Amino acid sequence: MTLQVAGLQIGPYRDGDAYNHRMERLSALFDQALQEGRKPDLIVFPELMTVPYFCTTGSETFFELAEPADGPTFSYFSKKAKENNVHIIATIFEKAQEKDGTRYFNTAIVISNHGELQGYYRKTHIPKLTLPTLTTDETYYFNRGTHFPVFDVNGYKVGILICFDRSFPEAARALALQGADLIVIPTAASGDDRKKAWLAECQSRARENGVFVLGINRAGEERAANVGRSGLKFFGLTCAFDPMGNSLSDGLDENPWQIMSVTLDPNLIRETRERLNLLNHLQVDVYHAYSKEVQKVRSFPIEREITPLFGPKGVVGID
Repeated sequence: MTLQVAGLQIGPYRDGDAYNHRMERLSALFDQALQEGRKPDLIVFPELMTVPYFCTTGSETFFELAEPADGPTFSYFSKKAKENNVHIIATIFEKAQEKDGTRYFNTAIVISNHGELQGYYRKTHIPKLTLPTLTTDETYYFNRGTHFPVFDVNGYKVGILICFDRSFPEAARALALQGADLIVIPTAASGDDRKKAWLAECQSRARENGVFVLGINRAGEERAANVGRSGLKFFGLTCAFDPMGNSLSDGLDENPWQIMSVTLDPNLIRETRERLNLLNHLQVDVYHAYSKEVQKVRSFPIEREITPLFGPKGVVGID
């Protein structure tokens, strides 16, 4: 059975947007995806869909935008998932009450076609970058996730990476080794430096692992108040690749508020792995970075000091 997936290339957050107004814009594109072509089984949004990309500056004010995993964004799209019998991957700035206090995460939530919270993925690789065309420090806002869960969507195993995670082959491999058929990559990416590698990274993650990859980006210029000295231009280019690394569609351009729909055929995974199953050729015993000794050391919680580009130093737990 095939899986129909729609990636929503949303537009920028506009100065003065209230949460409800932003949700209306997102909902309108969602509804459009349900009406165009074949009805999707899964609809995927880009990273941090309800808020501006605020990580180019440091301000305590933005913590007020965080919400719990089962908060208002989940509640809103839970109803739409149930009403339309569709799975949804939505994204939030998450505020979580952990046993050691309040923590914040860059999170994707998975909503079943029955409106239930299937689970969530928290971004693992938290960037602090100073590039010619992008300066950002997400360590000021987000703790890192520590797991790579795989979710069932109509019999397909779906894994999630968020934005910067795509640049680490190990992250996609962790999902593939758990049987992922599809890896979706919600993203809010801007700057020519990251743009140059975007399609190549998505394509490589597909071919390396013999899986489908769908990269969903925000698009358009964002000029929200107090979000850095200048506007960010998200480059869009939402894309999809099959297990051999071939493009599944022409992809989208750099314009906002577009939809990319693709049909995934599980036979392509089987055929690819019959011809070129790279996973069967892994030589894990000689990959010293992943030796049992290293894993044993990493099993003990440690702390690493983080020096943000702005604001006070912090400590992030590594377990």
